[in-house]
Amino acid sequence: MFVDVTFQRRGIGTEVIKRLFGEANEFNLAVRLNVVRINPARRLYERLGFRVTREDDRKLSMVCSSRSTSSRSEWPSAGEAEARSAEE
Repeated sequence: MFVDVTFQRRGIGTEVIKRLFGEANEFNLAVRLNVVRINPARRLYERLGFRVTREDDRKLSMVCSSRSTSSRSEWPSAGEAEARSAEE
């Protein structure tokens, strides 16, 4: 997934991931992704519960299990995630 720079920091990525979590939970599946090491979106993924499972010199493989995504009330809203990103 890529959010164009003109639309970044508006909570779009957070909302897409939250919806993926909802679908994954229905089937008891983990959500997996790869991210380039220098991509600032890594902080977002970590805040949303992803953890690094594998890494090399260029990218990280991350996973968020359905168990850790089951409580939607713990997820930051798009606005909260935006505010946290702005603070970092």
